Amino acid sequence: MHGRRRRGLAAQFEADVEVAGINAVYAEMAAAIAHVSYVDAGAAVEAADGTFVERLPCTAYDADCAADGLTVVRGDGVHFCPVVDQSSCPVWSSGAFRFAMAMAAAANDPRAYD
Repeated sequence: MHGRRRRGLAAQFEADVEVAGINAVYAEMAAAIAHVSYVDAGAAVEAADGTFVERLPCTAYDADCAADGLTVVRGDGVHFCPVVDQSSCPVWSSGAFRFAMAMAAAANDPRAYD
């Protein structure tokens, strides 16, 4: 997921077409190479239609969840940690966990992603 944040505005994603193209290249490469699979783990932190969202409904893994869900991607469209200006996230990062779970699912069952 790539984007730019302009001061005072929501994240802007002029590069959505590029991201889709890059994902397509990775999928094509994986299909062409034996024993290589591709998973779009970014989909785990997007809306059902593939668009950017900062917050998603809580999962069973999320504690202290608000009525409107949890922040999964900070407003810059890149970082999972909901705390700004931290090199190591000091709080639970639901987005990082969801992304990692998507990667782990692919590693545990690669044929499902071929």
